[in-house]
Amino acid sequence: MIAALCELYRVSGKNAYLTAAQQADRFAAAQLCDGDTLYVSVRAGQRGVKGFLDDYAMYIYALLCMHRATWNMQYLDRAKRLCEKVLSDFYDAEDGGFFLYGKDGEQLIHRPKEMRDGAMPGGNTMMAWNLVRLSQLLNDDGLDRAAKRQLDLLAAYADYYPPEYATFLCALLEYSEPPRKIHAVLAADADRASLPLHMDSDDLIVLHETPTAEYPLKNGKTTYYVCEGYSCRPPVNAL
Repeated sequence: MIAALCELYRVSGKNAYLTAAQQADRFAAAQLCDGDTLYVSVRAGQRGVKGFLDDYAMYIYALLCMHRATWNMQYLDRAKRLCEKVLSDFYDAEDGGFFLYGKDGEQLIHRPKEMRDGAMPGGNTMMAWNLVRLSQLLNDDGLDRAAKRQLDLLAAYADYYPPEYATFLCALLEYSEPPRKIHAVLAADADRASLPLHMDSDDLIVLHETPTAEYPLKNGKTTYYVCEGYSCRPPVNAL
């Protein structure tokens, strides 16, 4: 729902959708999270069992959507921390992929690992997308290696019946044919709010809150550096 509200805000420009998404995230952060540990439910102030892989994967995706709608780095930082939690607690070091529950979860006779999508995207396929997007946004080699491992593993499964791995195929497409990357350098913090409303939803945006030697301002205004493949266009003040 958070992701849907973020997309509604982006295409309509109506702040009510963004406000609702922010309220939902604040509830999740305050009531369903204890540091980087996510819980399934809360009732009368008491949290339920610890979150499963799908809970983490979907919340990470929601945080990436919140970042896309606001360009607030706190959402990206939280998404990275939760992703690292999944890599630490859910990863199958022997056979690859992620188990359904973490190492601190309820220990069952069998520790299941679901690889495919169902009516909703699966935890393993969703984590492939999350890892790809985070590695691209943060230019993080460790996350890039984790993304590559996950994609290689899922490719073997998807080869038998691709329709059950639609989320993986989206992640693979983004990894093999990355969207254009735009470095947006803010001239003033007030420009931040308007950025998500005129950016293409497929663009990969890297926000610079202050100019740098590599990415200076042009004409003293908010500046965009658009890169595709291995080439970048001259900086511009409007897209």
